[in-house]
Amino acid sequence: MIMTKVQSIIIDAVGHEGDTLHVRFTSGDTYRYWPVSDKEYDDMLQADSIGGHFTRTIKNQKEYEKEVNNER
Repeated sequence: MIMTKVQSIIIDAVGHEGDTLHVRFTSGDTYRYWPVSDKEYDDMLQADSIGGHFTRTIKNQKEYEKEVNNER
């Protein structure tokens, strides 16, 4: 999974594969969220606040799990 660094206080990098969003937080923890469409991913990347957009539209709205191996 290729992760893209982003400008955010809470999010370090994101990646999208199929219908799964991978989010590495500044804490170093990485989580998977699904289902996340290409449009939802693009909207998040184009938002004025990526962290704010993520919190409003994905966090607590999608299924998720913590990734055990953060070396992705």
